[in-house]
Order: sequence, then structure tokens, then C-alpha cells
Amino acid sequence: MKLDNLYWIMGILQNMANGLVVVDREYRVHMWNKFMENHSGIALEAITDANLFTAVPNLEEQWFKQKIDSAFLLDSPGYTIWEERPHIFKFETARPITGHIKYMYQNSTLMPLKAVDAEVSHVAILINDVTAIAVNKMGLIKANQKLANRVNQAGSA
Repeated sequence: MKLDNLYWIMGILQNMANGLVVVDREYRVHMWNKFMENHSGIALEAITDANLFTAVPNLEEQWFKQKIDSAFLLDSPGYTIWEERPHIFKFETARPITGHIKYMYQNSTLMPLKAVDAEVSHVAILINDVTAIAVNKMGLIKANQKLANRVNQAGSA
């Protein structure tokens, strides 16, 4: 791969609209893109080579370590969805449409990454902001519940 290709690939990874974190087997951070920096307030320079759970103390450590360890052990991606766990990283949200929601809803993918020796050496964690989707779905559920209550009240009258 040409060096200039690597340069623009890094630009894409740093500036994409999703979070990207790469950790090794000791949970040391090797990549922390701008999305993560902007939402966490933790600079890349401050977290590089730091233990993820020390640098980001509000993570649910036992649960998240199991997810990361499974990706290492099984050499298979893992996933989380906001319906099961609203967020991995507790980022505040400040969107006009979802302003009544305090924290960002997230889906995530944990991808094992292999070194040149074909062993899984790192795990990439992709964070997707699905707050707007979550808010819309919760609104739809609430509206359907109101409708069902009205139908039930009209049927018993």
C-alpha cells in the first residue's frame, strides 16, 4: 500500500461520523477517532496507550470486557443494540430534534483485527449514534399504547 493511500485512509477513519476505538488484549487504546474525542472530551493524545477502563471510568467494565474478550476468543464480530443496552459510552446528546434525551443511544460492532501472524491482536469498536431512530421508535410505541388505551376505553363504554 502506498504511503499516500494510508494517509487518506487515516483521514477517513479519524473523521467519519461514527466512533472508532481500537484496543489490544490489555484493553490499551490504539485508536480513538474525532467522534470519540468530540463526544467524550478525551483527547487522542490523552487516551493513546491508556487502559480504556481507567481512561473512561463510566464504562460497564465487567460486561464490556466480556464482549471484547469474546471477539478475541472467537475471532468473530460482536454486536450491541440500543434496545438491550442504550449506550456503551455515556455521551450526552445535544440535538435539536432529540433535545429531551440526555444520553446518546448507540449500536455497536466489535470486530476482531488480525496481525500479520494471523492472530487476533486488537478489537475495533464501532459506535453508531442511533438516537434519532430510538426516539422515533419510542414515540411510535407510546403513540400505539395511547391508541390501544383509547380503543379499550371506547370498547368498554
